[in-house]
Amino acid sequence: MATPQFQHLFTPFTVGSVTVRNRIVVPGHATLFMPADGLPTDRMLHYWLAKARGGVGLIMTHVHNVMPRHTGAPPVALQTDAIVQAYR
Repeated sequence: MATPQFQHLFTPFTVGSVTVRNRIVVPGHATLFMPADGLPTDRMLHYWLAKARGGVGLIMTHVHNVMPRHTGAPPVALQTDAIVQAYR
């Protein structure tokens, strides 16, 4: 049983029209797992799958780059239809 300060942690909540199964949330963050071309890798897949299978209720992934130029760490690239298709 949850302690009083965490009594709602495992209860669902609604964001707009979506009900999330619990209040465990992973905010968007850079993992630095992306190669320079921005295509998904097995390492990225397994990282996010582990969080989902571990019971996280809501996962927000990386910064998404929609233009070829960017600054900082390599983001998830969504610059071309081919790259977008690779994430499906």
